[in-house]
Amino acid sequence: LVENLDNLPVLDRSLYRRYPFIMKQGNYRTITGRGCPYNCTFCFNKSIKEMYTGKGRYVRRRSISNVIEELVWAKNNFKIASIDFQDDTFVYDFKNWLEPFLKEYKEKINLPFTCCVRANLINEELARALKRYGCHSVKMGIESGNDYLNNQVLGKNLTKKQITDAVRYLKQAGLRIELF
Repeated sequence: LVENLDNLPVLDRSLYRRYPFIMKQGNYRTITGRGCPYNCTFCFNKSIKEMYTGKGRYVRRRSISNVIEELVWAKNNFKIASIDFQDDTFVYDFKNWLEPFLKEYKEKINLPFTCCVRANLINEELARALKRYGCHSVKMGIESGNDYLNNQVLGKNLTKKQITDAVRYLKQAGLRIELF
């Protein structure tokens, strides 16, 4: 596994110019990291994590400056109205990575964005921060409202209370929520 994702080459987005439907309604998609820290039984990450055991750290993120540099380039080269962060768990590591990233994002990019969240990571502070820095909607996998199914079968380790609290915080912050 490549430890430092900044060492990977810049993605060739010239394909986007040939196929405008990829940039659906001015939406630019990107990923800030690789891997997920959770072990949901139904998710591809569980199998890939097992396949790469002992070959490096599974959850990795690009540096803030690397992501911002890509987004500045995208703003200068495409007509984009919003950003879609496609990370499995974009809100992971709020204090060390996400909050500093969001501050720089607001200052240098300042476009509305959407992202994927996980219920156990959402609290009132995070929900308000997402809204404050430009998030307009989030996607969240709840899979089931049944604690046994979510935890014993799907391995999500989420309770109904965590899910309902997360939805409440997100709604109070004024964010649109898409649930899986």
